[in-house]
Amino acid sequence: MKAVRPEEGTWEENPQYAKKVLLDSKELGTEGCVLQVVRFAPGSVSKAHFHKHTKEIFYSLKGTGVVKINGEEIELAEGTTVLCSPNEVHSIENNSDSEFLFLVFKLNAMQNDFFEP
Repeated sequence: MKAVRPEEGTWEENPQYAKKVLLDSKELGTEGCVLQVVRFAPGSVSKAHFHKHTKEIFYSLKGTGVVKINGEEIELAEGTTVLCSPNEVHSIENNSDSEFLFLVFKLNAMQNDFFEP
């Protein structure tokens, strides 16, 4: 059993967003699985990209945003879950005036599995 409190862990800041790993594959007991929380400031957009092996599950916690997968836009309102499979080109945008916070559960994650279309 492990509890992770909001103040625990370190945010990794990127130009478009910040992320913090909540549970890694060692703690989950499954290679390639990671649970992280991601924070987008208003107006932030991630680069369109895809993964050849990684499957990602997005769960919106706070605020709203849009995930674009293979050209289809899906609103990520609080409580919405979206599955993004390998080879699906995707990006995320915070199109609101407030912070957008969501969970990303990665399955079969591996190094260097990030590709731009």
